[in-house]
Amino acid sequence: MRDTPLFLLSTALLLGLFTAFYDFPVPVAFLFVLPFLLILSRRRVLLWILLFWVFYFTGVLYFTDKKKFLDFTSAEVYLKVHKIEPYYDKYKVLAESEGNWIEFSTRYGSFKPGDLCKVTLREKKGLRLLNPFGIALEERLLSKGLQGEYQLEEKKGFYCTQAAGNLIEGLRYKLFRFSEGLSFLSRGLFLALVLGVDSQLPKDYIETLKSQGLYHQLAISGFNLAVLYGLFYKFWRWLLPFTPLIKLGFPIQLWAYLFSLPGAWLILIFSGFQPPALRAFIFLSILILSKLLFKNTEALLLLLLTASLLVIFDPALIGSLSFQLSFLATLALLLGDKILRHRLRLNLDQEVPLLKRLLFKAFYGLGLSIMVSLFTFPFLVYATGEFPLATPLNNLLATPFWSFVFIPFSILSALLALIYPPLAGFVMERIGEVFSFYMHFPLFSLPGRSALPVNLLLLWLFFITLLGGLFFRMTFRRGIKIATLILMVPLSYLGLSYFYQRVSFVLIPRALTQQALLIKDREDFYLVVKEGKGSEVERSYLLIPLLKKLGVKELKALLFLSEEASFRDYQRAFSIGKTYTLSDFELFEDLRVFRPGLEFVPLQKGLYLLEFQGLSILWDEGLKERALPGIEVYYRVKGRSKMRKTQGIFEKERTSATFLFPEESYFIVLDERDRGASFLGKSLFPFWIEPSRRIAYRAFED
Repeated sequence: MRDTPLFLLSTALLLGLFTAFYDFPVPVAFLFVLPFLLILSRRRVLLWILLFWVFYFTGVLYFTDKKKFLDFTSAEVYLKVHKIEPYYDKYKVLAESEGNWIEFSTRYGSFKPGDLCKVTLREKKGLRLLNPFGIALEERLLSKGLQGEYQLEEKKGFYCTQAAGNLIEGLRYKLFRFSEGLSFLSRGLFLALVLGVDSQLPKDYIETLKSQGLYHQLAISGFNLAVLYGLFYKFWRWLLPFTPLIKLGFPIQLWAYLFSLPGAWLILIFSGFQPPALRAFIFLSILILSKLLFKNTEALLLLLLTASLLVIFDPALIGSLSFQLSFLATLALLLGDKILRHRLRLNLDQEVPLLKRLLFKAFYGLGLSIMVSLFTFPFLVYATGEFPLATPLNNLLATPFWSFVFIPFSILSALLALIYPPLAGFVMERIGEVFSFYMHFPLFSLPGRSALPVNLLLLWLFFITLLGGLFFRMTFRRGIKIATLILMVPLSYLGLSYFYQRVSFVLIPRALTQQALLIKDREDFYLVVKEGKGSEVERSYLLIPLLKKLGVKELKALLFLSEEASFRDYQRAFSIGKTYTLSDFELFEDLRVFRPGLEFVPLQKGLYLLEFQGLSILWDEGLKERALPGIEVYYRVKGRSKMRKTQGIFEKERTSATFLFPEESYFIVLDERDRGASFLGKSLFPFWIEPSRRIAYRAFED
């Protein structure tokens, strides 16, 4: 299989476009070639390397050209609405304007698929803001197939005329309107499992599912499609032997394969052709076609063919996180099945006692879940900053509920909504009650988190995997190889952790409704937070994940500068030593919230001073002429009195996060946009620091 033309072409295409999409330099892209030197035969290696570089450079030219046409300027435009979906407390509208796809957010839910509208759009607030380990704006837009993201200028008004819309989106819009009559919980579950909109469930439920490693159950993917297809297949497999088709001599299971496809098609339509569902449907269709033609083609080759066809039609799909996770999960299932069935000689079809058979199936399911967790780990940890350790076990316990209750009955409710909405509402409300009961089950919650920032963790994981593959290709005794790896893995990880703990810095994230200072004092972390109204989303989806990605497990002290902050969210995410508010300073005049040498002092209302390793940061909320709030950085040398020189960092002037690294006689100001422009800066942070091109070294002068 490894030497077949399909394997060579598809793997070279997928990996070449993947490295080109993320703009990996040529030397780094070459590192992705190395694993295939261990997999492919010698006579095929050169051909595969040639194909890889052809697809890599083709991808670089294609994606570079695509980025030139991204546009964010405010303008009055004519557009045709394609679809509308709820998005937290707003609506998200996908529309076509002059042959380009754009997306805008609005508080008005009156848009309908097919509407022809004249609207005024402006750049989406916060669109250009960049924080560490976030997805670059260009990459996000390309992967979604958009030219730009905007906000509707609601004060300037808009008008629309109704026109014929897309039949499928019209169907989804009808279901979306039906969901508005459901209770909050039932609506959130219906939107997630039927329409693929997972932003309407209660926040506590979402956080619980994430900590259990079951959040993926809410996403419409190959799992949903497989559940409904499997139920259809079981039904037809039971019914067809009683029909005249049995007399045709064609295998009944092949008829069942074919007749079950509408179940998969239903999921695809309701999802709005989301990438994971589309990949799963095409893979299933090709698999059924091979069965009908009596071709015993490897399922792995069919998966590679499916992914290749999708990225040929839309190369930017290679950068979609949902597509990546769906592909890797299916790849893990196929490889896991082969390992468990053949290498471990696990035969689920053999006649054995019932108890032993159940144990075999449980072991098989657990093994597959572990494989999926391992394969998706790098992408999940980069997206969220943590990895639920209990995912395999929780999947084993919870999958029956999702497979036989939540997914099929939600789809049933959607079908009933098109015929008799009152009955559909009754069914969905009962499912919501069952879901509420299910969420109180004591499943395991074991979130794992690294002490390393995610860039160093993934770099370590890549080289450990590569070295492990090289070791097992060498001619040493197996015992020596295993012993060497057992020593090398923890020692290399502990070594990286030790050097990271010796680094100190201050991080000033960039957000819209909150301001924060994260102080890393060697192995200790301190956080100062000021939040305003509407900070809940940024707290949950920006600041807390960012801290996790920087290796924060424990906060020595947490200081709130506002009443709106939610201590519960931080407490759930981190172990917190001490918590303070501004009122504590009023009660205790000599209060020291951090430690000697790291001081936070309220000077007056809206004016605060942070002293850290010779670096003084004045946080001034009163600079209304320049910005609100503003952060000024002052510095001094070892306590000697000098004329203070300032470097102002004002919120309105910043579009990305800022790092401050105190040194002996100077400090380094590092802008996140400049850090992201350097591959070494991205991958080796904080060991490789290139000072910002806009704010270079600020050294002291005698």
